[in-house]
Amino acid sequence: MLAASLNVPQLRVDAAATAIVTHWGEIDGLVLRAGDRLVLGGGKDGLLLLVPNGFGRPMLGRRTARGLVAEPGGVPASATRWSVLAGVRGVERALERGAGMARGRWSVVIQVEGGGNLDLMLGQLRGSDLSADEVDGRVRDALLAARRHGVDVRVGVAATTGEAESLADAAAANHVRIAVGARQPSKLPTGRVIVGPWQDSAVPSALTGRRQLSLFDLGRRSG
Repeated sequence: MLAASLNVPQLRVDAAATAIVTHWGEIDGLVLRAGDRLVLGGGKDGLLLLVPNGFGRPMLGRRTARGLVAEPGGVPASATRWSVLAGVRGVERALERGAGMARGRWSVVIQVEGGGNLDLMLGQLRGSDLSADEVDGRVRDALLAARRHGVDVRVGVAATTGEAESLADAAAANHVRIAVGARQPSKLPTGRVIVGPWQDSAVPSALTGRRQLSLFDLGRRSG
């Protein structure tokens, strides 16, 4: 089954338009963990939060020249079945859960409130061209500073220092915000697309008007 080969995160959208990860998955090499909160906003040319028109669960996707695609996997999604709720700027999680960055080079900005000698507590409050392991080290330093010195710490991680600073500015106390969605869409997987939330040119037109069941609605039970 196509979906079984993908680590697809399951999401829940609350009434306040807050999206929470309810089951782990992976996007652009970053593992989204249960309890993570999506940071909504920004443009609608990157990663998107898609919601079903009817029954089903929300999912992540992108808009491409060929239309909407679901991520991970780049599988075509029917615009009549799915609507764009918001752009996804990043993910926010508590510092003790770490960053767990994908491979690449990253910038980190750490903001501390509550007094004390910040340089002595954290060494460097900004860093660029850092590896994933170096980012995890900075996040651990921020967590230790918060616990040992009774301060509130906010961390932002992104490809650029400016974006990392913007994410840190808006992060909750003792949380890290990690940018997502900046990478190119995934290539379309090989094999037959399953009729469900997806639609491709091989799906007969007679099926397009029927309700499509979501591959990600694992909680539905018959009877």
